[in-house]
Amino acid sequence: MNIYLPGNFPDYGKLVLEETNYTVKKRYDLLSLIPKDTLIKSVLELGCADGKNLNFFKEFYNINKEHTVGIDNFKSLNIDKNKKFKFIHKTAENFLSNNKSKFDIILFSDV
Repeated sequence: MNIYLPGNFPDYGKLVLEETNYTVKKRYDLLSLIPKDTLIKSVLELGCADGKNLNFFKEFYNINKEHTVGIDNFKSLNIDKNKKFKFIHKTAENFLSNNKSKFDIILFSDV
């Protein structure tokens, strides 16, 4: 039996490349948390998996591909088939510590 203690994640931070499906669902519930009159022209999702939720936000707010970014330390080989957003294969910490870009909304929907 594995016992998980706070801060005891020995594999965290390793970049993973697999041929499996790694997916998330569209998070309709998150839309209710964003004020209706908010102008959103860019979106970042940390832990984006296959980008299903990220694409949902992209389409809902009509955001262009260049301003739609997904970060995950797990990369399915299927992600390259998705040309709807920019995927970056990094840990969230590595991306955030080395990136100066600003985003109108940052999603942590399944982290």
